[in-house]
Amino acid sequence: MKTLSTFLSLALLISSATLVYAQDQENLFTDVNGQNRYFTSIETLAEEGVISGYSNGEFRPFQSVNRAEALKVILGSFPRFETFDDVEPPTFSDTNPHAWYSPYITEAFYRGIVNGYDDGSFLPHKEVNLVEALKMIFETSRIDLSSDKIEKDLAHDAPASEWFAPYAQKALDEGIIYKNIDGEIGANQPLSRGQLVDLIYRLKHPEKYSGWVQLGNATYYHDMFDGRTTASGEIFDQTLFTAAHLELPFGTHLRVTNRNNNETIEVVVNDRGPYNEHAILDLSRDAFDAIAHLGSGIIPIEIEIINK
Repeated sequence: MKTLSTFLSLALLISSATLVYAQDQENLFTDVNGQNRYFTSIETLAEEGVISGYSNGEFRPFQSVNRAEALKVILGSFPRFETFDDVEPPTFSDTNPHAWYSPYITEAFYRGIVNGYDDGSFLPHKEVNLVEALKMIFETSRIDLSSDKIEKDLAHDAPASEWFAPYAQKALDEGIIYKNIDGEIGANQPLSRGQLVDLIYRLKHPEKYSGWVQLGNATYYHDMFDGRTTASGEIFDQTLFTAAHLELPFGTHLRVTNRNNNETIEVVVNDRGPYNEHAILDLSRDAFDAIAHLGSGIIPIEIEIINK
């Protein structure tokens, strides 16, 4: 995870009034709106023609993705000019050379991206986990991993001695993934469709997300503060998507995700606080209400500096 000091200079000292607080365009998928944490990633790759949804208009971002589906998306995200139409599909014991996934497995096999398992199977319908997906992504995109130094304690669930360590370390270094509140990366957890797309988007658009992440809780301002002057000199407005943080520079843009429901908003820091040990962020009432019920009072969040 990148340090706070690395990104202090990235804060744009602009008025919070210039921040776009809602998605005005029509969503491409019926189940992915502007508050979905994977909205930007999914919409971008869909517009690039890399991914598509189901016939009913859904994308199902939280549905698990299998190995064959993951390969299709990854190969489409990093296309090459070689063709593999005239080669024989690899003879895995559990794949059908006439199935929809056969061209993708064939291309990945001859490009050295996948090899299958020791028993001769490929398991195309097996749920893909994070580290398997990272290997496919980095091998497909041909990113050099040879010079990367692997930390002794990569993560609580990712020993440096494991085969996937170079891929996980590179992803951590580049801000593509980050450790959760338990110091883990979710190495063996099944990946969802939204997570897979987000990994690819982050790799292809490193200018967007900083990789600086903080985990904690968020509360929201009492109405008594509406109209008062914030620490930045701006007038506080409960209807604007703003936040208070103890350290981040004024003007810093944050992606705030409610870890209970994975709903996300973007806010700008314009005040200092909260001054208690129970929260790391104070949100305006409308910002809090966009990702949680006001009655909850406090919610677990993930915040990430984003570059504007």
